[in-house]
This record gives sequence, C-alpha cells and structure tokens, in this order.
Amino acid sequence: MGVFFMGTAHLLPLLALLSGISVVQQANIWVINTPTTVTAVEGSCVVVPCQTQPHYRVIWYQYHKINYPVVYDGLKPQTMEYQFSGRTSVPGDASEGNCSLLIANMKRNEHQLKVYAWINPDSGSKMFQIYFINLRLNLVLRNTPSISVQSQIVEGKTFQANCTINYSCPQSPPHIHWETSQFLENSTEKVFSGSQGGQWLLTETLRGVATYDMENSKMRCSAQFSSFTTHSQQITLNVLYEPANVTVVLEDEVMKEGGNVSANCAADSYPEADTYSWLQRHMGQISEINSTQRGITLYDVMRDTALSCTAINNVGAGQSDWLDLDVQCKKLILFSQHFLELIGSLTEQGGIIGVFKVLEGEFHPEKEYLYLTSADAPVILPESSCSQARDVLRCVCQAEASPTASLYWAIDGNYTLLSSVISYFTERKHLVRGEISMAGNSQTTISCTAWNPFGNDTKQISIEKSSNTCELSFCWFTSSNVGNAGSHEGTETKIKLS
Repeated sequence: MGVFFMGTAHLLPLLALLSGISVVQQANIWVINTPTTVTAVEGSCVVVPCQTQPHYRVIWYQYHKINYPVVYDGLKPQTMEYQFSGRTSVPGDASEGNCSLLIANMKRNEHQLKVYAWINPDSGSKMFQIYFINLRLNLVLRNTPSISVQSQIVEGKTFQANCTINYSCPQSPPHIHWETSQFLENSTEKVFSGSQGGQWLLTETLRGVATYDMENSKMRCSAQFSSFTTHSQQITLNVLYEPANVTVVLEDEVMKEGGNVSANCAADSYPEADTYSWLQRHMGQISEINSTQRGITLYDVMRDTALSCTAINNVGAGQSDWLDLDVQCKKLILFSQHFLELIGSLTEQGGIIGVFKVLEGEFHPEKEYLYLTSADAPVILPESSCSQARDVLRCVCQAEASPTASLYWAIDGNYTLLSSVISYFTERKHLVRGEISMAGNSQTTISCTAWNPFGNDTKQISIEKSSNTCELSFCWFTSSNVGNAGSHEGTETKIKLS
C-alpha cells in the first residue's frame, strides 16, 4: 500500500513525474492511500482501492504523456472516454473519504492500465490540485475454472465435486454451471468465497449420491462472466460399485438329462468381481456348489434343476435370479425287470436320442426314469374299418403299442394330418383310436399307419356299404308298405338318434 500526498501545485509539472514518487506541497496537504498495483481478471470487474479525507468529488484519469483521458467523472460523464462509458463508478462513501474506483468487465487491452485520481478538482480557492498517483492494473487473461472430485467414488456413498474460479469483483462474482451425468441423484450446491493474493476465489461444491450408472460418465463446469463463458477440463468419473446385472449364462441352452452343462456368472462391476459363489436348486432343495470360479461345469444334470450365482468384489456382492435349466427328460424303456437292458431313450416328444445298456444294479429310480416291463411295436386291430353312407366315408383305426403309437392316414396314397377331418384319442392305456370322416365313395383307397420307436404297422381298410344313410345326427331307413292293390312301394323314414 502506497501513501500519496496532494496539495497546491500545477498539473502539468506533476504529470511529468513518471517515477511514481509523490510530491509534497507545504500547504493543504492531502493523504491518499492506494496500492501501487491491482490485479484484475478479464471479464470480471475490478475495484481500485482509494482512501483519503472526506471530500465531495473525485475524477479518475488514465495516465497519458500528453492528454488527460477521463476514466470516471460522475458530474460530467460526457467527458469520459468511450471505452469507459457505463463501465466505471465510485461506489464508496465520499463523506468517509472513500474514493475507490470500480471498472466493470475488464478488457484484454486494458492490461497494465495506469490510472490516477483528482480530489475536489473544482475547489473555488484553487488551493487543491492533483498530485501524482501512479497505479497500474495487471490483468489475468480469461481465467478458466478448475474441477476436482474425490479420489474414490463409491456407489451409494456421497459424491462431491468442486468447481473453483478466480475473479476480481466481489460485487459481481461469475455464475458457475455444471454439466453432469443425468444419473446424479439428490444433488445440492454450496458456494464458498474468499480472497487470495488480491483476488477472490469462488468455489461451488456439488454433492449427491453416487450410482453405478455414473461409471464412465463425463463431467465439467463453466464460469459465466459478463461477456464470455469459460469451461473447465472434462473429467471421466470412475465409480466403484458392487456387481450389478448378475446373470447365469449357459454355454448350451438345451441339455440332456444325465449330461453335463457349463455355466458362467456374468456381472457389471468396478472393479471386476474376483470371487464367485454358486447355488443349485433341485426339487425345491437348495445346495451350495463347491466353487469360487466364474465358470463351472455341472455333471449328471437332472430335471427340475436351477442355478444361481453371486459375484463379489471389494465393494460388495450381487446375486443373480434363479435360472431354470431346460433339461430334456430321458425315459428308459426296459425289456426285463431282472436283466435291465436299455433299448431306447426317448424325449418327451418321442424322439430317439440314443441307445445304451444298463447293467443290473445301476438303475436309479430316484432319477425318475420311466420304467416299462415290456415294449411292443404297434399292431392295428381287426376292429379297424370304414363305412359308406351316401357320399360320406367314415373310418376308424385302432392300434395297440407300448409306448402308445401315433396314427397317420393315407387317402388314395396321400398322407394327411388335417385336424378338420381327424379325431384322435386314446380309450385305454397303450390303445389309440383314430377316426376320419370325409367325402368319398367305394373306390376310395384308405390306409392307416401306426408308429412308435419300436416299429410300425400299416393296414388298408376295406369300405363296407351301409344299408342306412346317416347325416349328422339323423339316419334314413328303407321299409316296405303293402298297398290294397297288392303292390309294394318303398318309403323313407327319418329317425333322430339319441
């Protein structure tokens, strides 16, 4: 802080003093306290401190070797330089000796601007003239904010980020804005200000609850001054979070009963999971699988089995939902109760999937195999027949087999499975009966084929012409009536079937 004096003197000799040393007049001495340099930030305002005795007017000038450019004159603003018009003011109380100058929105070309003040320039006694105050403004060019976050961000814990900017105008600090992840929840902002090295320091703190969705998201902040906005560098957030989206992934989606299945435990986490645990559920009973690896192989898979895994890192753990295994049921078809010889292996749909042999003592009923004491190829029964009534053919095919056979019809050599003309049902165990009704005549050739994994039987069914005619639920029967003249005439009677 410099101490300067002003008293009676001539202006021009005074301005010739370029050294900044004050000249003291013997009479009517004024003392002005002001620093020799002030630091300003581009885009911000700056206050040039000035303190003297109580006064009623002050004019501020820009130092120039020849001219006297006016920086501020509250009484005659029209005399001010254009570049300072509307940007300068004296906000202090003159009655308390405050002669400080405020310059708004500092420009880049005003770096090292030199200014001085004239106190009570229009004193009637002309006893008070300006003495030299050589004050220089140092400009900090377009200051950018700095952004920082805590060293470790943990899911579910408080997240904090700071945005800091220097400025030189306590009356009008810049506005800080955040460009953050949309997943930042319950955020709050707090502002702290303080002076540092002749400047003001603004810090805005953003707080919220960290979520794993913030992982790898971008963040930065900006400081908005009166005429421009500056941005901080962009940072990438690394969030430590426990495993999420944990799922069991199978190498084969469909497996055979008694076979093997390989599974992996997939999870999103940071850091990656390093330990795993596995659970197996069978018929409602849950047991732990002895493995801490990400991948496992399950042997001798049975139906009604489900898997669940848990992924673990140093933040926490996450468990998957239960995944039901799609196990194809294996049915053992056995010839003999004493010599257990496996001759076929069927899925639920009846497809052959293998041929094996099981030695005596190795059969395990708890594995829910289907046990049969005999296995028979299909045989079409003699009761199978066709009948014709008018232009309608009605055929019935019956077959016995173990396991139960499937029936197929061939009409004039063409196989058909049209559900609109086929009725298919089972009357008793291992007996199947199929029925077909269609338009036809005695020349139509109809055959029935019964099939199961142990063989097939095909029979061409003969057509018997019926003496009555049936349509839907009505039948017509032909009868003879005797007339008075002894003649015979055929009549038709319609009878409803109950």
